Amino acid sequence: MRRYLQKAILICLFIGLGTSLQGQEKQNYITYTFSGGRFGDNLIAYLHAKWFSYESDVPLLYKPFPYSSQLALHDCELLFSSADLQYVQQINMLRGVELAGNSPYISKLYVCPYFPECQWERENTFGPYGGAWSYFDINWKDPGFRAVLKEVLAPKQIGSLVTPPKDTINIAIHLRNGGTYDQGDFALHFLTKFPSLDFYAEGLLQIIALFPNKPLYCYLFTDAVNPGEWAEKIRSRIPPEVPICFDFRAHNNTHDQNILEDFFSLFLFDVLIHPQSNFSLIPPLIHDYAVVYAPLSGCRVGGVPQVDRIKFEVNPTLYEELLQR
Repeated sequence: MRRYLQKAILICLFIGLGTSLQGQEKQNYITYTFSGGRFGDNLIAYLHAKWFSYESDVPLLYKPFPYSSQLALHDCELLFSSADLQYVQQINMLRGVELAGNSPYISKLYVCPYFPECQWERENTFGPYGGAWSYFDINWKDPGFRAVLKEVLAPKQIGSLVTPPKDTINIAIHLRNGGTYDQGDFALHFLTKFPSLDFYAEGLLQIIALFPNKPLYCYLFTDAVNPGEWAEKIRSRIPPEVPICFDFRAHNNTHDQNILEDFFSLFLFDVLIHPQSNFSLIPPLIHDYAVVYAPLSGCRVGGVPQVDRIKFEVNPTLYEELLQR
């Protein structure tokens, strides 16, 4: 944390002193655009730009978004100001762009556009102005990058987390129902964000098969206004003899509450079943789970959305550790 603050102070001093000197190199920067979505969408936009900042050693200009002030990044990053635009050459990043070195004549502000991390969504939905999405490969496994993210994403203050038991195999399910936020036929167009109940039940059954006779704890994270009903629907698909305990937040569960609490709780579980919603897509990008189960693509059969390809990823080392638990 201290390293980031020191870097920010030095850059600010450089800007204040350097811009008045003839021949002084002008510093380049990078920032990002939003999709207009919720916390996960905003955070993935920040993370994409943060990768380029990390990889190219170009300072990031941070644009705040809801809940970001409660993360360490709010105090670590240089703050973007629209007033800065009059002093820089703005460059919208397209696929394949290379970040140039500093110039003695003008600073450049690279703008990383929002794009979905989910491949199916990039290929089957439209980007800004009805065109194709820009896309850049991010090395989410880079240990240095992960170390940086561990610092900047640390919550400054947070409510109670969902802490699973220590003597069970702990499974987190994120079910994006939409609650009172997603209206209309949204689910018919974003098939991997809203997989059917079959996806969750089948995924859970496959994970149960990996841990025969092991006690299981399954927590349902959802924005549904009636999480108990969804938990019961999934539980009804599981053979009654399976030693599994289902849990969920029974009260004060809406789409705009417990955002950070739920997000950081996901990191405490061994196994994650998630849709391609950025909220739960981010944790397995920057954190290792023993098992991850997620949809890769969807289709409509008779007008009914279905998942037709699955990611079923097992980390051998972490899996073996769980078997010894």
